[in-house]
Amino acid sequence: MRTLTLFTLSIALLLHAGCGGQHNPYDTALVEGFVTLNGEPIEGVNVIFTPRGQTMAAGGITEGNGRFVLTTAAAPAGSGAEPGEYDVTFSKSEVEGRDMSVEEFNRVFAHRAPVRMFIVPERYGNARTSGLEPVTVERVRMNTFRFELTAE
Repeated sequence: MRTLTLFTLSIALLLHAGCGGQHNPYDTALVEGFVTLNGEPIEGVNVIFTPRGQTMAAGGITEGNGRFVLTTAAAPAGSGAEPGEYDVTFSKSEVEGRDMSVEEFNRVFAHRAPVRMFIVPERYGNARTSGLEPVTVERVRMNTFRFELTAE
């Protein structure tokens, strides 16, 4: 009887584990990557994977070391992306005067609008102008990408 109980428990654990890890109800693959600008890691860059097929978009924001982890819309943080082909875009910009007090901002910009400054060159915010090739997310344990951007 004890052998049957241990056997049943072993089978139940294997079925629960899925024989290969945690079950993923979102049908996504984990995706991480690194972004550099002129050879240096860059923090705070919005990274967007836009699908070329029927999959959903995914995005992430770089950390101080340039690393990002993708999350698919409506899925938990770090969920990755659905397998498929994606155009990848990058953006990071600041608005002139963002650190000014309200009074100083009103004085400086009384006769002109603040200027948006692109930290990551604007061309990387559009797949057609970025010069980057599409990437493919595969159904593997971890997809890792490296993007080396330049400010030319």
